Amino acid sequence: MCLFRRKSLFEETNKTEEREARKVAEKWINEAEGMKDTNEAEVLKSAKLYLAMKRLMKKYGCDAIATEGYGVFADYHKGPIPSQGLPSSQFCTDGIVATSETLIDSLITQQLGLYITGRPGFNGDYLIDPHNNIAIIGHCECPFNPYGDERRCPYIIRNLPRWKKNEGGACVQVDLPVDETVTVVKISVHDKKISIFTGKTVSGKEFFDEWDDLACRTKIAIKTNTKALIKNLNSKTFGDHRVVFYGDFREKFKDLATLIGFEVVEEDIEK
Repeated sequence: MCLFRRKSLFEETNKTEEREARKVAEKWINEAEGMKDTNEAEVLKSAKLYLAMKRLMKKYGCDAIATEGYGVFADYHKGPIPSQGLPSSQFCTDGIVATSETLIDSLITQQLGLYITGRPGFNGDYLIDPHNNIAIIGHCECPFNPYGDERRCPYIIRNLPRWKKNEGGACVQVDLPVDETVTVVKISVHDKKISIFTGKTVSGKEFFDEWDDLACRTKIAIKTNTKALIKNLNSKTFGDHRVVFYGDFREKFKDLATLIGFEVVEEDIEK
C-alpha cells in the first residue's frame, strides 16, 4: 500500500508528458455520458495526476494507494494538485484499490472486500436519513464496474462540489444501479471490529429533487433498517465513511472477521 503526500505527488505530476496524459483524458471523455461545469483542460490535469500515481506505485511496488483529500491539495504552497476523483475511479475499475482523504481503514476494507467478493467497493461519506428510512453513501470517486466484470455504469464528468466551474481538476458522477442488494462494510483496524449492514439500492431522486447536486457527486441511497443504524452508530470506532459492495456478502465478511479475530457489529440489527 502507498500513502503519498503532497511533495512527491506534486513533483511527479509535473513531470507527466501532456501527450501521454491526453490519451487518458480522451478515453475518459469519450466513455462519459457528458460533462458538466468542467472542461477538457481540467480532465487533463486529473489524467496527469493519474499517470503520476501509477508511476509512484510502480516505483514503490504498491498494489493500493491512498492520497490526501481534495481541498488540502489546493492549499499546497508549491501549487494545486488536481482532483483524484477520476484517477481513483479508474484504479478501482481496474481492480487496484484507491481512495482519497488518506482513509486507511476504508482502503483496507476495500482491499479485503475485493479479495473475498471479486468486486470493487465504493467508499464514501456515510449519512443516515431516518425520515426516508435510507442510508446514503457519497464521494467524488467510484468504480465504473460495481459488479467487478465487464459491465459498466454510465457516468458524467463534473467539477468538484463547492469549487468554481472549470477549476480543481475533474471528478465523476456515476449512475449506480438501483433495486439491487448491497453490503455496507467498514473495518476498524485499531479496535479490531467490522461493521456490516445490508439493504436495497433505490433512487435518491425519489427523496430529493436536487439529488445530483447535493454534496458528493456520486451517491447511493440504500433502503435499510435506519432505526437500528442510528442506535448502533459508532463514529469513534468506524469513522464517517463506509464501503459499499454490490451483492449480499454479509456471511463472507462475518467469516472474514472470524478468521482474523475481529468482532462483528451488524449495524442493521437491533439488540
